[in-house]
Amino acid sequence: MRKILFNLAVLAVLAGLLVPGGRPAAADDAVTSAQIRQAWQRRQERVERVVVEWERQNYVPAGGLDEEQRSYRQRIESQAKRTGKTLPPPRHEHLPPQDYEVKTQSRILIDREKVRYEYAAPIWVAEVGEFKLIPHVSVFADGRSATLHPDGPGTDATHPDALLQDAKGHPDIIDGTLRILTMTLFGNDPARQPAQLADFTLTRRVAYKGRDVLELTRELGGDSRDMMLLDPQMDFVPVRVSKIHRGVMRLDLTAAYQRHDALGWRPAAWTATIFQGTGQVETSVTCTVTSFVLNGHLDPAEFDLKLPKGTLISEWVQGRNTYSIVTEDDRRRPLSAEELRLPYGELVKDRRGRRSPWVWIALGALGLISVLVIVYRHRRAPGGPVEAA
Repeated sequence: MRKILFNLAVLAVLAGLLVPGGRPAAADDAVTSAQIRQAWQRRQERVERVVVEWERQNYVPAGGLDEEQRSYRQRIESQAKRTGKTLPPPRHEHLPPQDYEVKTQSRILIDREKVRYEYAAPIWVAEVGEFKLIPHVSVFADGRSATLHPDGPGTDATHPDALLQDAKGHPDIIDGTLRILTMTLFGNDPARQPAQLADFTLTRRVAYKGRDVLELTRELGGDSRDMMLLDPQMDFVPVRVSKIHRGVMRLDLTAAYQRHDALGWRPAAWTATIFQGTGQVETSVTCTVTSFVLNGHLDPAEFDLKLPKGTLISEWVQGRNTYSIVTEDDRRRPLSAEELRLPYGELVKDRRGRRSPWVWIALGALGLISVLVIVYRHRRAPGGPVEAA
């Protein structure tokens, strides 16, 4: 019943919120993209530092991951053909077999170009037929990004894992659940939000939730387009952002705002809904802001990601990937290709003072050579032993 009601509500939103027959924007009050850009720029210039915390309501309806289920079946069928073995079928006909809901907390800290983002998201574990919450912490500062999964990156991992790499921006900045927030605060900054106003065409005015709003569209090719609605009565904040592929809504973001002394308006809540290719809801995340602090003090240590002991690190530098692990005394010990094949329990052992067997063989050979040299020199020295004739 929860799934049916949710899908009916979504259909009502898609069918009824936008009233057809909107009129061209150019014919109304001569609103231009330049005016929108100026409003966005004024708001952006007032943001130097910001800390936002919100409650994240994660919802996956029964069958919401059926596209993933189909892909999983294709993988096991392909593997069965290659190996000649019959693999066990999926545990459930649909993923998930029933509605799933969980509340988590999220936080983002932004200090000019520096960003720290924390959240936890549910990942379906097909092998056991349940969800697992995966914590996620990521930092971008000084042209480098660091991403940490304290409990591991996958559904079966039990140890911390980190990815370090050169970057031009925060790796999660294109995350749909952040899009409303980043568009509102940094609308003209391509490093902090990907939907640039210059890529959109101001098309018309439409009615949305009883308000007169502006519709802008962006053609993406491949029968895909983006659409966003801006409210001119609230300094052109985005009240809805959507992605449509082959006539089917694939991503829908909606937002509610409240007044703010410095910004005029700031996000109070937003919902990100992802749809399958059939139009069925895949997952929905509703975010409700619990704290919004603008231009307060931020500890620089927040942007220095602390990696816990035992963290496996994958690091990309100039196209080269290296691996290491954080030791008990917080050192980063490089891992060889041979060590990467060992169980995790072996990697976390303190290996200081230990040497490869080949090192011991080399040391033994060197010692034997040293003994032979000493004996040879002793026999040639004056007064040394005389060999029998």
